[in-house]
Amino acid sequence: MKIRTRAYLLGLLPALLVAIILGAYLIINRINDLDASLKERGNELTRYLVQGAEYAVVTGDQESLNRLLAWTVKEQDVVHVGVYRPNGKTFAEAGNKSEDLRVTFQGGILESKKLLVFSMPIVLTPLAIVDPFQQGQALSSPRTIAWVKLSISREGNTLIARNMLLTTLGIITLGLLFAVILVRKLALIGIRPLMEMIAAVREIAAGNFRMGKQLPLTARSELRDLQQGINTMSAALISYQEDMQQRVDSATADLTLQKETAEKANQAKSHFLAAASHDLRQPMHALTMYVESLKSQLQNHQAAATLGKVEAAVSAMESMFNAILDVSKLEAGVVTPDISSVSVSSLLNGLHEAFQQDAVAKGIELRLHCTVDAWVSSDPMLLTRILRNLICNALRYTKQGGVLIAARRRGEDIRFEVWDTGLGIPPEHIKDIFQEFFQLSNPQRDRSQGLGLGLAIVDRLTRLMGHTLTVRSLPGRGSVFSLDVPISHVDAMAKREQAESLGDLTRLQGLVAVVDDDAMVADSLANLLEGWGVQVIMAAGKSDLLAKLASAPALLITDYRLKGEDGLQVADALREAYPEARFQVIVITGDTSGAGVLELDASGYPILHKPVRPASLRTLVSRLLRSTGSASKV
Repeated sequence: MKIRTRAYLLGLLPALLVAIILGAYLIINRINDLDASLKERGNELTRYLVQGAEYAVVTGDQESLNRLLAWTVKEQDVVHVGVYRPNGKTFAEAGNKSEDLRVTFQGGILESKKLLVFSMPIVLTPLAIVDPFQQGQALSSPRTIAWVKLSISREGNTLIARNMLLTTLGIITLGLLFAVILVRKLALIGIRPLMEMIAAVREIAAGNFRMGKQLPLTARSELRDLQQGINTMSAALISYQEDMQQRVDSATADLTLQKETAEKANQAKSHFLAAASHDLRQPMHALTMYVESLKSQLQNHQAAATLGKVEAAVSAMESMFNAILDVSKLEAGVVTPDISSVSVSSLLNGLHEAFQQDAVAKGIELRLHCTVDAWVSSDPMLLTRILRNLICNALRYTKQGGVLIAARRRGEDIRFEVWDTGLGIPPEHIKDIFQEFFQLSNPQRDRSQGLGLGLAIVDRLTRLMGHTLTVRSLPGRGSVFSLDVPISHVDAMAKREQAESLGDLTRLQGLVAVVDDDAMVADSLANLLEGWGVQVIMAAGKSDLLAKLASAPALLITDYRLKGEDGLQVADALREAYPEARFQVIVITGDTSGAGVLELDASGYPILHKPVRPASLRTLVSRLLRSTGSASKV
């Protein structure tokens, strides 16, 4: 309830209560007085009638009695008067006889709501005569010779009482109106400053410290000090707010500057990685092609062992480049999951077989526990990459004990788990392990322990596909990485569809055009392709290619970054030169920049990133040549 309402109630309720009680008391007393006065008047009038009617009754003077009764009826409030014999017979009557009240012959007053009926006897008392000659004679007793009945109406008193009630209500209403005006005036004088202070405090609580203006110092009591205190508090809060706003603006400016600096540093890092990756991929790509070509030439040769070591070193460097490329592609947002059904048992059996030799070489046990025969809904390549990174990470940090690969059903999901007995992860670093280049227990940046990108790629891929990744770890005891993947409910025929094998053993044929402005890379790629049985034409650019071609090739393999042009322009020029020809295009690139990755992804051509694995290249070349009808078995 509002303070103003309470003030009105406190001011008006007592006055209203007193007025009602006092008015009721006065009205009741006045009604009682009127009633008593009416009864007294009725008694006096009845006595007068008894005295006046006694002679007429005794003498039988009917005319005199009628005149007396007629005069009596004319009196105010008298409605009926009658004189009756003791046996009930009428001597005389006047006025309107009411049937509302039946009255017996007995002295007193009988009342109803409308009438007062007075009854009084006419008593004849014999005179005492002194007669000396009649000594001892007994006197007769008084006797009732008639009854006088007088009926007086109470409606006059009722009307007076009603008028008094209306008058009293009017007086009370006027008094209350006056009280309302007085209370309002007094309340406004006393409460208005308090209401203003309440409104000011509410504004301050809402954060509006200025309140439009300062409170006027209108109060003349302790409230004036309170008004002054609120004004002082408001001024202090305004000053504090302005000071805080200046600090916030300054901090915001500093944070903006730091953010811009960080973004520039991140862009510089990305540009550096893209440039370094591209420049290093060129010789790496060529080296991979040459190593693959030499493998067939140095079989059973004493240099074969050395070539194997070179191949291992090249493979390690290739893994590093691929990790950097994966992060760049994920940051660019060009990775789109191709969701299909994946067999859980086939996936884990393949991973267990792939890493078994690595575990044996390190002297630890790699176990597989998979009792579920189910399929999951995910991208096969990306899901495999996630689990490979987790298993590789577990093997890398496990010095003794073992690693467990497991899968179990959990509701509508399959939970893949990779357990290890490695070093464990301190709780404060659980979130840090998913950051780029973050590694625990590798301050020397030992290359054998990776680059610190594996878990960063895992985190991005799981979020990209909507899977759930959780980590539990105890330092010194080991860790467990859990991945929840939804179960696939497609039919069995669809589940049996598998990707093409990377080891396509067909011998290839057809004309392949190789475009690369790096002679070493072009030569190494040409040697590899010719070893697979295809005819190769090498060119440094689109003009050189068009000059050497007599007809459209079955396949164009072009580098993305060329001098003064790019591989996409070469493909466009070839299609313009041979609009009716049906040929395929492969773009090879070492570019990891966001813009380059986006442009290549939009082209729709198959993209291979340097250094290219020969097996991956052979699979893609074989599939594309078959689509043009240029591949045949030996």
